[in-house]
Amino acid sequence: MKQLIIALYTSLFFLYCGEFSGNEKKEIQTVLALDEGNAIEKNGVYLIPIINEVAEKPLKLKAEVQEGNVLTLQFDLKLEPGEQLHFTINNGSVSKAKESEIAVELLEGNNVIFVCLSNTIGVSSTYWIKNYFNGEGSGSFNESQTHLFQHLIANGEGIVVDYQIMNREEGNTAVLQLDSVGYILMPKTPYLLKSKQAVRLELLNSEGDFVDGPFNDTGVIRVGGEE
Repeated sequence: MKQLIIALYTSLFFLYCGEFSGNEKKEIQTVLALDEGNAIEKNGVYLIPIINEVAEKPLKLKAEVQEGNVLTLQFDLKLEPGEQLHFTINNGSVSKAKESEIAVELLEGNNVIFVCLSNTIGVSSTYWIKNYFNGEGSGSFNESQTHLFQHLIANGEGIVVDYQIMNREEGNTAVLQLDSVGYILMPKTPYLLKSKQAVRLELLNSEGDFVDGPFNDTGVIRVGGEE
């Protein structure tokens, strides 16, 4: 069964990914500048690679204040029009920051906060991560381990599928599961899924095996609402 799964992923990769280099200089004319020539369209699934122009800016923490269970983080960052700070807690649903300030209510136990610069298309390759342990005991987040952080947001077209891999190793591959079929995603390429169905992201190694870690399998989730 393992060999069958690996073969399926591999065949999907070569069949659907195609060549991306010919569209690198395509002019951005709309919010979603789509590379139609390399879209995946099969069995009712329509995945379109998106040209992402999110700026690369360092995320530097300016202030950190905790009062009770409420944590406020302020970042030293000037946001340009269209830019936003997005964040997740324990790889949960994506939330928007208020300008460059984030306020969260800490849960009991680990609170792994992932912050990234984003817009309506995708995320920057720069991000900020820290675990805030709340309560008795100590945190268990391994900062040296490989972790996949999902960035799934809904818009009027469907779902924008993006992610970041912390401590990425050679051969790591993100797989989007849709209706029990896996689609290998090209590195550093966000996609538009033209539907709002349940999705699942998993991280595989070069052998096609699942990479152990608390965030490397999102489980089946449904991204709802309009952005």
